Amino acid sequence: MTTILEPQITKTTHGDRALVSDGYYAPAVPQDAKPLVLRVETKRDEQIVSVIGRRRRVAFGAIRDGAFVPHRIKATSEYWEPHIRAAESVVRNPDAAAKRYAKVTGNCWRCGRVLTDPASIRAAIGPDCAKAVGMEQRLTASRAEIAKNGTARAASPA
Repeated sequence: MTTILEPQITKTTHGDRALVSDGYYAPAVPQDAKPLVLRVETKRDEQIVSVIGRRRRVAFGAIRDGAFVPHRIKATSEYWEPHIRAAESVVRNPDAAAKRYAKVTGNCWRCGRVLTDPASIRAAIGPDCAKAVGMEQRLTASRAEIAKNGTARAASPA
């Protein structure tokens, strides 16, 4: 019996520090809390974290030196506290949050496009994005699993 190991999401580096890859993330939230979708995007050598709302997205912090740092005004607001905790959980475990986003939305965690291929659905990333971030092995492993078991279930978020 062959065990297929799924690689961790590739993190980009800036100097000697690892950063969370640009993309969409759905961090784990308490059951009574409203689900959140966060977007990490590199702009001018800084990784900006935004919360995605119904009509717009609002930046509320950045990832610096491997940690989430909220904007000063947001850090003092009780409203932003769950968002800040969610962003911190994405920094701690981006792979699980990316898989959760793909499972909940049916979209690629990196670009947000709808996933239609069964292997892409299971891998939580589309073929173009997998190639761009060096994750073709995840799609190959998904195709092998589908061929073996005949299932296209999404990758479970850790």
